[in-house]
Amino acid sequence: MSRALDLSRRYEPLLICAFFQMCIFLNWHLVLGVLPLYAMEFGVTLAAAGLLISAFTAARICLNFPAGVLIDRIGRKSLLLAGGMLTASGSLGSGLVVDFPALVVMRFITGAGGAIAIVAQMTIIADLSTAQNRGRLMSFNEGVIQTGTALGPGVGGIIAEAAGLRMPFYVVASLTLGLVVWALVRLPETGGRGVSLPCAPGGRSEGVRVGFQSGVNTLLRNRNYVMITLLAFGTFFTRFGTLFLLLPLVAYSDRIGLTLGQFGLMATAVAGVSALLLPVAGVLADRFGRKVLIVPSTILTGLALVFYGMAPTREWFFVAAGFYALAAGIQGPSPGAYLADVAPTHLRGLAMGGYRTFGDLAGVLAPLILGAVASSSSSLGVAVVGNGLLVILMGVCFAVFAEETLVQKPQPARTVAG
Repeated sequence: MSRALDLSRRYEPLLICAFFQMCIFLNWHLVLGVLPLYAMEFGVTLAAAGLLISAFTAARICLNFPAGVLIDRIGRKSLLLAGGMLTASGSLGSGLVVDFPALVVMRFITGAGGAIAIVAQMTIIADLSTAQNRGRLMSFNEGVIQTGTALGPGVGGIIAEAAGLRMPFYVVASLTLGLVVWALVRLPETGGRGVSLPCAPGGRSEGVRVGFQSGVNTLLRNRNYVMITLLAFGTFFTRFGTLFLLLPLVAYSDRIGLTLGQFGLMATAVAGVSALLLPVAGVLADRFGRKVLIVPSTILTGLALVFYGMAPTREWFFVAAGFYALAAGIQGPSPGAYLADVAPTHLRGLAMGGYRTFGDLAGVLAPLILGAVASSSSSLGVAVVGNGLLVILMGVCFAVFAEETLVQKPQPARTVAG
């Protein structure tokens, strides 16, 4: 017991960051199933309710880059706390509003706070880790986040049924404020002089300040940063375009014939398998490198999407789901570790902000582009296959143009006595 307490204290900064980001994500996922019904209580149409999603995403796109700049100038901890407070305020306000325009504003504030907090949290994790342990630390971080976000919609639905549609907003706001207090009291500032985990010495900023344009130019001249950012674009494009929009429609089609419950169980199984593989992926990323996992997992993801789109029967659809779960599990924390590897220490905030901006931009464009492809071809499968081919191409490009960032230290040569 004492050993467990000692380890929790030593790794408390990592625990704070992981649970903080999980809580930020819960401000979206806990109310995901509640939002449409809550919006229509104000007498708006379902189409108008889509403004809640647009406002949330637009805030993230607008704030990712500025948050990155401020994080490098002001510090990680202060921006993390500010983002958490904004997020909690937006969720609390969402539960207190009396008209729909105010709800749209509150969801924008929630998205803005989330953007600031997530960029700050990603930067802190990069500070706390080194190339030698980054994969393992990030796999733990992602495991906590995935667990929370997977449970969020179900728990939010139960709370709403038991206590009304406004209660999930109050609950998640309270949780977020609790994490803000924990971080305020126990989380050190990792920029500037900074600190690091016991197993991750050296996660410190160099104290160099550069202008925004100069920083952006530096990042864009870094081929590895450009490649991992393009990969993020493909990942978010797939998530918002295919996984959230098209794939459920393919599953419910006459060709596959899944019910709502069956598709939900399949999605839970895919997430569960991926989560189980996360610790293994983290160890492999630290032992063998990031690129060696990113390339095959990206190509395998593309193949899984192609199989999804072309699956003639329910059984083949499940095979595609198995491929996708394996791909997600193999990839694990490797992209995040790669990003932290290539981001210059004094530009980490800006680098994380740019990465998130490109991802969120893909989240806006993907439903429009893939929806247009599906409409023009009169086939959902064609759009999904096209998404898969794009992901495969990105995997091949990453294999050709990106460099491995984990440099193994040479082992000292052994001498033979005698």
